[in-house]
Amino acid sequence: MLIMKKILPIPKITKLYSNWDDEDIRKIEIRKRLKTNITELDKLIKFPSGFYIISSNPGVGKSWFALWLSKTFYKLHNKKSIYFNLEMDETLVRARIHQSWSGLNQMQYEAGMNIDKALDLMKKDIIVVDNFFAEDTKLRTPQNFYEYLIYYYSKGYRCFHFDHLHELDGMNDNNKNQQLNEEWSAIFKKLNDELDDIWLFIYAQPNGMAGSKPILRRTDIAGSKAITQRCEFFISLNKRIKKDYEDANEEDRNIYVFLDKGRTETKTHCGCWIRLDETGNFVDYKIDAVMQAFL
Repeated sequence: MLIMKKILPIPKITKLYSNWDDEDIRKIEIRKRLKTNITELDKLIKFPSGFYIISSNPGVGKSWFALWLSKTFYKLHNKKSIYFNLEMDETLVRARIHQSWSGLNQMQYEAGMNIDKALDLMKKDIIVVDNFFAEDTKLRTPQNFYEYLIYYYSKGYRCFHFDHLHELDGMNDNNKNQQLNEEWSAIFKKLNDELDDIWLFIYAQPNGMAGSKPILRRTDIAGSKAITQRCEFFISLNKRIKKDYEDANEEDRNIYVFLDKGRTETKTHCGCWIRLDETGNFVDYKIDAVMQAFL
């Protein structure tokens, strides 16, 4: 029997630049960028709008970093933040805001020193702490997150911090992890594609095997393939000794920020040192020979 092959029609060439207007050819995407006023960090990445994965081991300072960025981006650029918190109680987050936004160390804060600097900022609603269905975690779905973010966007918020991705139901189940990462990363990308003026920061811990690595890379995230392929920027926060912030010694406060993926950056696979000071804020830090050996 003669089997007839279906012949596809020859496609019309519609994407020739010669068919474009000069104005359209000249047009390129120019992203809005945010600075932090930390010299080396601003050289490393100028924080263009987009979809970020930020990773670190427990106790390095992801949550402090999120709160510091929220304050910094408002003070320098008038950008307000939503902090989706999947782990800490709201009262603990609020205490950290009181302390760090007032520039107090833990001892000063616990001694009852003035926190008016933080209160003045908080009363401007520059941050919303949203525990995102903590009372019923089954409602923590990608679609609900999409609806929430669109709502907050309509109210003028542009920076979104989604802390502790690994706390979602099923993320620690090897049988479900890949599928969940696929579903969530698809929603993150959808939001990023639809809204070109948002900064979407997703905070995640590495898989167990990567916990002892001196520098975390994008392949070290559990179920990483789906989410790190879709993200535009991957940043890890690394320090030499893993301890809780409260017990950190001077050496522990030196954080190596590593950029492993940056679609709009001219350089990747590089990093810089910053310092987590006693107030929970990040500041410039000049690397010395001892810490350079860590690399």
